[in-house]
Amino acid sequence: MKKSIGLLLLLLAMFPASAVLEAGCLPSSDWINHPSSPADIPAGSDNCAFHQFAWQEFLYLVSPSEGTVLRKFENRGRHPIYGVDLCPVHGEEPALEGDDLGLLIRTRKVQEGPPNVAFLPSEIKQAGSNEPLYDQKGNVTYYNTRFTWSECSVQANTGDAGLPSDTIELKTAWRKVDQAEAHKYYTVMANFVNEKLEETPTLLGLIGFHIAKITKNHPEMVWITFEHKDNAPVCDLPQHPPVGGWSFTSAQCAACLARPYSGGCMQYLGNHCSFNVYRGDSRPANVCLRSANGGGSLENQQNIQSLNEKMVGPGGYLSSLPSSNPLSVFQNYFHVGTLWMVNGQSELGPWLNNGSLSLLNSVLETFVQNVSEGGGTKSSQNCFSCHVYNGPANTAALSHIIPISDSLETVEANAGLKKKRERE
Repeated sequence: MKKSIGLLLLLLAMFPASAVLEAGCLPSSDWINHPSSPADIPAGSDNCAFHQFAWQEFLYLVSPSEGTVLRKFENRGRHPIYGVDLCPVHGEEPALEGDDLGLLIRTRKVQEGPPNVAFLPSEIKQAGSNEPLYDQKGNVTYYNTRFTWSECSVQANTGDAGLPSDTIELKTAWRKVDQAEAHKYYTVMANFVNEKLEETPTLLGLIGFHIAKITKNHPEMVWITFEHKDNAPVCDLPQHPPVGGWSFTSAQCAACLARPYSGGCMQYLGNHCSFNVYRGDSRPANVCLRSANGGGSLENQQNIQSLNEKMVGPGGYLSSLPSSNPLSVFQNYFHVGTLWMVNGQSELGPWLNNGSLSLLNSVLETFVQNVSEGGGTKSSQNCFSCHVYNGPANTAALSHIIPISDSLETVEANAGLKKKRERE
């Protein structure tokens, strides 16, 4: 045993982290130059292939949608908005509501020039905890969910209800940004609509992006998440704060997270920080990302780190793009991790979690990270903790929005806003 440990230390000394990254999991420039949605991860693929799949899918979704001013994930013909776009009936083609209606994040009509015009959703609470997230400026975070038209035919999330391959669900998180920081975010100009149907234009920046996709080889869905680099530090490995500070962590709490045993920080952390805990009102939360690279094995984390470095690190593919390139802004985002299952037999069951075993997004699942006040982790939650996989015949159970139904509140709000505009 001692000889094995000695050999491992010798190998680590011979091959430093930079060398591991250089020879590690690598991206392709085609993901930027020719964005395409990957169909599947071939059977027998290694860990790296799943994270390459994640980056390729993300860059495809945020790339421009041909013939429009939208990004592909905003194209409601492909990715309709949950709670707003109506499922077709009696074999009819899907009918989209007007692009200028609704309490949701929604992009402008093609013929309308920039900036993007959108509407906020009425739902501001996170999945899982059912609690809202406020940034350090006291502004609430907004969420938007999109689904696949084929999900409309699935009537229940129990029993024999399988979703077709290529089903994809997306969830995005947005925060108010000012003009000084807007260049670091993918933004939309949103209209806040109050109860009197009065509209206030507000600039929103994308801060979190969930992807859950079914493939032929992975009916359990491949779970992927990205987020903005300025959101929050990692709990156990806090980085230097960005220029302007963290969006969801106070300067003092972030400083004490990095050095908890100095300068009275233990007391300050306990009295003032309470990381990833909802404070019961609209006071700003203090957030940290529970697991660097989504946790999991050393190989898993090194592969994620390697791809992030080659994509958004100094000299990375995205970092090197001119600002005029529509994908350039995504140099400010990073891949947190990817989660999937392996179809193998064990005492734990026929399907085993693999990849980023502690996969959570700091702004989409803030309050289920279960982090103590000192930054130590206490939970092993990930996507499959809530999205339970019961086998390929019942993949609908993975989704929390099936059956797809229309919100009466949203439909009524749409109708009221439309009438108001007609009168004007």
